[in-house]
Amino acid sequence: MSLWRPFRPENIADPYTMYREIRQKQPVYTTATGEVLFTKYDHVKSLLQNPELQSGIRKDWLINNGNELEKNGIDVYATFKSLRCFMLFSNGIHHQLLRKLVSKSLKPKQLNLSIEQRALELMKNIEPGSNIIEAYCQVLPFEAALSLLGITLKEAHYLRSFVLDFSRILELYLSMNDLVKVEKAATVLLDFFNSKIIELRKTPDQSLISNVIQECDIDNSLNDDEVASLFLSILMAATETTANFLGSSILTLLKHRKEFNQVSKNSDLLPLATEEVLRFEPPAQLTVRKSMTDFTIDGHSIHKGQTLILCIGAANRDPEYFRDPEKFDLERSPNLHLSFSSGLHRCLGDWLGRLEASYTIKSFLKTFGQKKLNYNAEWNALTTVRSLKSLTLS
Repeated sequence: MSLWRPFRPENIADPYTMYREIRQKQPVYTTATGEVLFTKYDHVKSLLQNPELQSGIRKDWLINNGNELEKNGIDVYATFKSLRCFMLFSNGIHHQLLRKLVSKSLKPKQLNLSIEQRALELMKNIEPGSNIIEAYCQVLPFEAALSLLGITLKEAHYLRSFVLDFSRILELYLSMNDLVKVEKAATVLLDFFNSKIIELRKTPDQSLISNVIQECDIDNSLNDDEVASLFLSILMAATETTANFLGSSILTLLKHRKEFNQVSKNSDLLPLATEEVLRFEPPAQLTVRKSMTDFTIDGHSIHKGQTLILCIGAANRDPEYFRDPEKFDLERSPNLHLSFSSGLHRCLGDWLGRLEASYTIKSFLKTFGQKKLNYNAEWNALTTVRSLKSLTLS
C-alpha cells in the first residue's frame, strides 16, 4: 500500500502522521507518479543547499504538456509569461540577478503600513461566526505587501482574489480547473503591473517598484514583461505564504492556550512562540526540485531529470534534530527549522512574515484574552502549501 496519500481527508487535516510513517519506514520514497520524496532533516537541508538542483519545474511541465493543454482548449500564455522572472522558479545567474535587484531596492523602512496598529484593528473587528481567514489572515499580508511595493489599496483592492487564485501555481499536483483560474489571474495581475510600470516610468517615486524599474532601465537587465513577472512573484509570496502562516498561528494558539497564556504574561516569549509555530505548522510543506545530474544521497541513486519533493513539514519534526518534535514547545532552542527554506532560495521576506505573525499573536491575546473560545477549522485540500479554508470562533 502506498505511504504517500496526501489527499486523504485525515492527511489533509493532519499530514504529520503520514510524514512520520514515511520517515520511519522509507525516508527516501518514490511516489506512484515517480517523484522522489525526502522526509529527513539532513536530506532536505542538504538538497535545499545543493546548487546542482533546479527550482521551477512548473515551467517545464507547461512546455511538455503544451500540446495536450491546447487540445483541451486551455490557454497558458499569460501563465507562462508570469513565470519568466518568478523568483521562486528561477535558477543560477538569473536567480542571483533577480535576488540582487530586489535586495538593492528593498527598503523595509519604506513600509508605510503600521503592522501592529492594523493587526489590532482587524482583530477587534472579528465577529463570532466570521471566517478569520478571510477577515484577517488574507487582509493583513495583502495590505502589507502593497505597502512594501508602494501600491495603494485603493488602486489594487480588486487584486486580492486573483493573487489567491494564482497561488495554485505552487501546487505539486495541478488540475485543469486550477490552470484556468491561474491563467485568468496571471492575465489580470500582469496587466496591472504593466500599467503600473508605464505610470512610474513617467512619474517615478521612492517605492520598491519604481526603484526596480529605474535599475532595469539603467542596465537593461529586464524588459517590462519580465519586471511585471518579478513584481507578481513578490506580491504573491508576501501575501499567500504569510496568510497561511497567520492562519496556522491563530489555530495553534487556540489549540495550545496554556502555552500562549504564558506569552501574554511574558512578551519575551513572543519570538520563541513565532519560531515554534513556523516549525510546528510551516506554511510551505513541500518544495520541489529537479535533478540536473546523476548523484547519490545516503546510498540512494538519483537520476538526471528526476523530480524531488523536499518535505519541510516532515524535516521540521525529525526527532534526530528536534527533541520531542510532536510537542509544541515554547522553550525550544535552538530552533533550526527549514520553514523559510535554505541556500540560494532562502526567503527574502522572512522578516516581514515574522513581524506580521508576532503582531497577530499579540493582537489576538490582547483582543480575546483569557476568554474560553470554541473554534471550527477546515483545511484546503492542498499538498505544497498548508492553508486553512476557514477558521471560525464561537
